Parts: sequence; structure tokens; C-alpha cells
Amino acid sequence: KLLEVALLPTILFFIGLIFGTMPSSCSKVNFKAFKPSYFATFLLTVVVVVGMPLLNENSLGEINFDIWFLLMIMFMGALSASAMVLPGVSGSMILMVFGYYTYIITSIKDGVHYLIDLNFAPVLKILLMLLVFLAGVVIGVIIVSKLVRRLYTKHTNLFQVLVVGLFLASPVAMLIASNKEYGGTLFAAQWWMYLIGVVTLTLGTLMSYYGDKISRSLLKEDNENEVSEVSE
Repeated sequence: KLLEVALLPTILFFIGLIFGTMPSSCSKVNFKAFKPSYFATFLLTVVVVVGMPLLNENSLGEINFDIWFLLMIMFMGALSASAMVLPGVSGSMILMVFGYYTYIITSIKDGVHYLIDLNFAPVLKILLMLLVFLAGVVIGVIIVSKLVRRLYTKHTNLFQVLVVGLFLASPVAMLIASNKEYGGTLFAAQWWMYLIGVVTLTLGTLMSYYGDKISRSLLKEDNENEVSEVSE
């Protein structure tokens, strides 16, 4: 609902959530051990993340429901599930970056309305899409997330560079994807929507920053307690 009545402030709130986790992610990169391959990884990540919504020519109401669309939905499910193992990254953020968040949420809402109206034909179509998405989530949890953890364990610094690239490129990609989804109306908001957007951006950044700080503090405390129990 917020995306319908306050599109720009809502998108800026999500971007604020990304901004708040950037200091933590950047602090984990060991710049002393920086290699040319790290810069190449960073650049490739930025190009891919920003390029995906630019290459996607479909808007919210122009998506063709075919086999290629279902395969992309499955891929989005797998990507969203696997992204959850990354610190500060959520499945919703991934869907928004690639321009599928609003479509999936709107489809679920429309499906409920169709059920209330006893209009079962479109419900079956939406149900198929959701089942394919859930299949992708299962694939992401079982396979892709394990690969991500393995990469993080064996190539920690390179992986952190990839995460930083993802965080820096995601706000740009999110703005591009949201503007396309809503027919180029994202930046056509009234001036007061921009003021509200500054507030929501700041609020999202502060919430994410201090939430991440508290979670890292609690995790550190738990680890210290475990070490003390083992030593005893």
C-alpha cells in the first residue's frame, strides 16, 4: 500500500536500510591485502547489478507470463533465499533491485481478491507463479546458500568486496527498477514527497545502522560467553 501512495519515500526508506549496513560491510574488507582481482570483482558486481534493471524492458503491467518468465521467477526465488546468508542483505531487497518485488506482492494481493470474488482462473495462474518461486527458494536454501557460505569461508576478503559492490550498486538499481515498474513516475512526485523521502531515508539508515550495531554486539557477547563456558 505504501508503494502506491508514497512511492518515492518508501523506496528511499529501503535504500536507507542499505546505507545503514555499509559501514559494517566496508570495515570487513582488508584493504592492505587488496588485489587487482578484487577491483575487477567489485566493478563486475556494480555493472551486473545496475545493468539488470536497465536491460529489463518490462514494466509492472507488461510482463509476459511464459516459460522464460517462470524460469526468471525461479531464479529470483533462489537468489533471494541465498542472499539471506549475506550480512545486511534481504530477499526483499534483491527482488526490488531486479524489479520483481512489486509484481510478486501485487500478484498475492490480487489473488486474494480473486478468491473473494470466486474468480478461480487467474488464481491458478498466480498460484503457479508462487509455486515456481517457492521451488526457487528451496533450491536457493539447499544449494546456492551452501555455495555462498563456501565462497565466504575460502575467499573471505574477495567475498566482502563483492558485498560492498552489491551495496553500492543496489540503491541505483533499485531506483531504476522502481521507476520502470511504475511507468517512469518515481521522480514525478510532488516537492513535499521529496522532503518526506529525506526523512524516510534518514530513518531507514539510522534503523539499519543501529540495528546492525546491536546485532553484532549481541553476537560478540554470545561468542564470548561460549568461549568462557568452554574454558571453564
